[in-house]
Amino acid sequence: MRLFLLLLLALFPGPAAADDTSLQRVMDRLSAGEIALIRSQPDLAAKRAIADLRKYSDTEIVNRAVTAQIDGLAHADQRGRNIGELLALDHDGDLSITPAEIQTATRQNRRRYGALLDPLRNYRHLGDRTAIDLDAPLLLHHVLALAEARAAQQMRVRPSPLRFDLDGDGVTDPREVTAAIFAIAAHPY
Repeated sequence: MRLFLLLLLALFPGPAAADDTSLQRVMDRLSAGEIALIRSQPDLAAKRAIADLRKYSDTEIVNRAVTAQIDGLAHADQRGRNIGELLALDHDGDLSITPAEIQTATRQNRRRYGALLDPLRNYRHLGDRTAIDLDAPLLLHHVLALAEARAAQQMRVRPSPLRFDLDGDGVTDPREVTAAIFAIAAHPY
């Protein structure tokens, strides 16, 4: 795999060597786990990052517009899943979720429903228009607001394919990803 990546870099010269400032900017966007993987297994990290690029674009060139479009679709998809999971708590089908229905569900599966309802505990106000009374049933507009709040929270932890954009031009491709990963792997701690 390393040979393939080196061949890729040789055939398609990527961005100029990463300077410390651009490399630090990339490292600031990465989690500690990603940096540890890059330093221990740069080939695997490059393979995963390039596969991530392919999820965003068939051409393997990703820019801010493509990222915004794909992230918007992912956000909508996550919101829809959250709505479905929340409405699954509505045992009687009246489109409201009573505290008793929540209690029954969390007793049956605390891990699943506890995580689902975390935003409810964290947001007594979901946006400017939806106040939640924890002792009253959750109505459909509460469910929608809660699903949106949870989707927004989930999207914040989604890594951007532009996190390896060394030159800061808002566009990245496999060459730039590979160059960034191997520069980080070689960078002194």
